Amino acid sequence: SDTSIALKELDFAKAAVKVQLGTQKAKKLTGQIDRDALFLRSHNILDYSLLIGVHYVKDPTELHPDAHVAEPSEARGLVAEDEKAIFYMGIIDILTHYGAKKVAENHLKAVQHYSNRSGV
Repeated sequence: SDTSIALKELDFAKAAVKVQLGTQKAKKLTGQIDRDALFLRSHNILDYSLLIGVHYVKDPTELHPDAHVAEPSEARGLVAEDEKAIFYMGIIDILTHYGAKKVAENHLKAVQHYSNRSGV
């Protein structure tokens, strides 16, 4: 597969790309994602996405991104456990407000698509 293109979640899975950060980094990342999701929920925002950029490391000096930027705050990559990739992540597409219109839309979709299933 072409690594220069954007993949959606199923394509990402088919390409067998794994975000292997190690236990400590993974706990910190999932904790941050949980806090971000709670913040978005508290503002009635839904339908957001997690964007993951993958930079495959060719030169070990790339593992220290702070050395290559003007401001250390610009370097936010997470180095893979095997040190073969750097992952850059961010939550995007956060413009959908979950109000009365969206609630009605979700109920209508549920009735249209899932009316033959028990519980709906």
